[in-house]
Amino acid sequence: MRQVIPGFFLLTFLLCFLGYSLRITAQNVVNNGGYMVVQPGGFVVISGNYINNNDGVSDGKVDLDGTIILGRNWVNAANNTVITDIGTSPMGDVIMNGTVNQYIEGTNPTHFDNLILRNADKILRVTDCEVNGRLTVDAVLNLNTEKLIIDNPSQDAITYISKYILSETTPVDGYGEIQWNLSDQTLSYQVPFGSGLALNNDLNLTLTTRTPGDVGGNITFATYPSDCHNVPLPEYVNNIAWDKEYVADRFWIIEPAFTLTKPSIEILFKYTDNDINPNCNGPLQESMLKAARYSTLMNQWTDMTPDGTDDPATNTLSIKNIGPDNFYAPWALVEGQIDFEMFMSNAFTPNADGLNDGYGPVGFNFETFIAYDYYIYDRWGGKTFHTSDPAIGWNGSYNNDHKICQDGVYVWMIFVTDHYGVERKYKGTVTLLGREK
Repeated sequence: MRQVIPGFFLLTFLLCFLGYSLRITAQNVVNNGGYMVVQPGGFVVISGNYINNNDGVSDGKVDLDGTIILGRNWVNAANNTVITDIGTSPMGDVIMNGTVNQYIEGTNPTHFDNLILRNADKILRVTDCEVNGRLTVDAVLNLNTEKLIIDNPSQDAITYISKYILSETTPVDGYGEIQWNLSDQTLSYQVPFGSGLALNNDLNLTLTTRTPGDVGGNITFATYPSDCHNVPLPEYVNNIAWDKEYVADRFWIIEPAFTLTKPSIEILFKYTDNDINPNCNGPLQESMLKAARYSTLMNQWTDMTPDGTDDPATNTLSIKNIGPDNFYAPWALVEGQIDFEMFMSNAFTPNADGLNDGYGPVGFNFETFIAYDYYIYDRWGGKTFHTSDPAIGWNGSYNNDHKICQDGVYVWMIFVTDHYGVERKYKGTVTLLGREK
């Protein structure tokens, strides 16, 4: 049976689709305080908007055990959460499959049974919307500084097909968050975050609970990129404990909310090439990336154990055996085991005036190096200078004799083996200026 509701449908009465498969098609549906019942096998196809209103007496509501297919926006302007009997079987589907951007918005959030996202981008404009059954991601879901709650502890409560969930907003504007009410379950949970720089979930985050937390507990997830100076810092974070070159340009918020006992966890981070930007993180050795977390109790980056293992080939970092006492938020990826500092300027003037006449690294703890080689090359690739002594710099001449080289740009390279046995390579350019005539 097919019933067509033409034009703009104003729902002000009890609309029941009972006992058989029924298909209702409308351009727009405005529910002015009505009670809409879609029983199993029933379909409501709305090519335009669904708008849920209060008529001054009653809130519009939907008892959804069938399916609503929506081409445009879902708007809740009433004082309720729209769908009744959330979580009771059978659980209905809202399918948002529009081919232009669709919004979930209104003055109050909506609580969905199952929410299925397909085709064009879906954008949240109201916080604390909730999915009690399953969220199916087959489109970009832009959290847009809002929070979406997954009120289902099953590991497939977020089912990923394609595209991604876009968090990416900074604490300045507000995080875009996924709150997963995983309670006391011990399972692996995947949040298919994406950066927007790829077509898929290139920031996919996997968290595994190894021991149960409190019944009713939850974890909130968000991520966002920072600039080369790691700004802005996450909310409540006062500092970054490493030089900016050694910190990936991204933060993660993985915030546990348990009354008494947090779970023990494992995390698999995935990051993008842009988060390890050579213009910002030139000396960072990606294979040495470690995970660090900030304790909001102590207001410092207190914990680097356990710190995880990075796989540059897959842009992933795996960290295991995180006990409840070490489960904080937020998180950063940093290069671990660095206890020396090295700086190179970009120009020098070997003109015998006693100022800036030599060129070499400036820093501390160079005496801890197991091996050290410093090279200078001219523009044609010819070796101009080499030393294995960190105390010796280049005086601007060929092999440090007394004839200063021509003004111009030279390439420097430094190879270091630190006292952990880690080999590091540094490279840059220097401009020789104002040589003595």
